[in-house]
Amino acid sequence: MPVVPASIIGLIRAEFLVLLLDRPVRATAIGHPRDLVPDLAKSALPVVRGIYGSLPRTLGGSFAPPQPVPHDASALGHLVGYLGRTVN
Repeated sequence: MPVVPASIIGLIRAEFLVLLLDRPVRATAIGHPRDLVPDLAKSALPVVRGIYGSLPRTLGGSFAPPQPVPHDASALGHLVGYLGRTVN
């Protein structure tokens, strides 16, 4: 069985988490908070920073430039803000 590098697993985890926040209606519709997996989000942020930290990001691209995030935002909020999404 091939070994999958930790960075690939981290990237997949981050993508999953970002998609969760992009679809908050689904979570709230079934009675769950938006920040369903705070420990996963917290562990994904350093992986995402390591992968995307030096890459150029533009509006309209897969990930826009980092957005401001409130100090008290959740770990998921910090992750998606870093990836260019607006955090409410």
